[in-house]
Amino acid sequence: MEDAAPDVNGRDVSLTRQSISSGVIEPKGLQFFIRLILNHMVLDDTPALDGIFRALSDPTRRAMLRSLTAREQNIGELAAPFDMSFAAASKHIRVLEAAGLVRRRVEGRSHICRIEPAPLKAADEWLRFYENYWLDRLDTLEAILRAEDEQKQGEPP
Repeated sequence: MEDAAPDVNGRDVSLTRQSISSGVIEPKGLQFFIRLILNHMVLDDTPALDGIFRALSDPTRRAMLRSLTAREQNIGELAAPFDMSFAAASKHIRVLEAAGLVRRRVEGRSHICRIEPAPLKAADEWLRFYENYWLDRLDTLEAILRAEDEQKQGEPP
């Protein structure tokens, strides 16, 4: 079931970008604002991140992307290290393109690819949140273990 909020007439209206930006919804209470913020996060970030992580989920695509950090390459060059056809390599490139990680231009019969690193920033920010989360937890664990060690050292044998 979609999130909904009351409009100016008291009827429930689906929380969508259009209903939010048009001002149709009458904001009531903190819960509405929390749902509004969470819904914006879902509407704005999820499709882009899904595409990025889907593209990066395959080791061949990760290797192709890494190869493009050195220089622009055509699809044949990107396919060369792998036992795959040009068509298979092209499908991998299309997934990277759909995620916004690669741009392709056609020069004659060659399809030249280059990396677009900007979408990786969104993935990095998402991962960095969890990195900080775990670093905080590990710091807490370290403090607890040190306190236990100090307590054991102070106890008689």
